[in-house]
Parts: sequence; structure tokens; C-alpha cells
Amino acid sequence: RREYIDLERGDLAVHQHDLPHGVRVLSGRRYSLIFWIKDCLHSCITNDTPWYASAAAAGDADAMAALAQKLHNGMNQEGVGSD
Repeated sequence: RREYIDLERGDLAVHQHDLPHGVRVLSGRRYSLIFWIKDCLHSCITNDTPWYASAAAAGDADAMAALAQKLHNGMNQEGVGSD
């Protein structure tokens, strides 16, 4: 079931990364500003993403795909490295 949110000029919608969503612009233009937020300063400094391994081990398909992409791009087994 689709639900639409009426947004006016200057309004903002925030959602989790895994929310299936689409956008229907009835008039004007759509702009996206994306922020990737990590849970601690250490993860920001080291480019660490340890939560992928535990979520992937628990069977989360999105985490498995994200972890595989990071490993492919040069992340080490501890979760530190390339995005």
C-alpha cells in the first residue's frame, strides 16, 4: 500500500537507509541531499563499519551485500577500509 506525504517548499523527509521508497513530484523539482551517519567518531575516522559483519551473520541480506561490496573494494576482515 502506498502512502504519500505532502511536503511544502522547505520541508524535509528523513528515513532509514533500508526504507523502500519512491518519489512523486507533482510540480517543481526534486533535490536530494544525502547524509551517511555513523554511530561513533572512531567509525568516522577509520572508515570502520563493524555492524555489517554481525548483521550479515544474522542473515540480513542488505548487510551481506554491503559487506561484500566493501570487501571487494578493499576493506579488511575487521571492517576497516574502503567504502
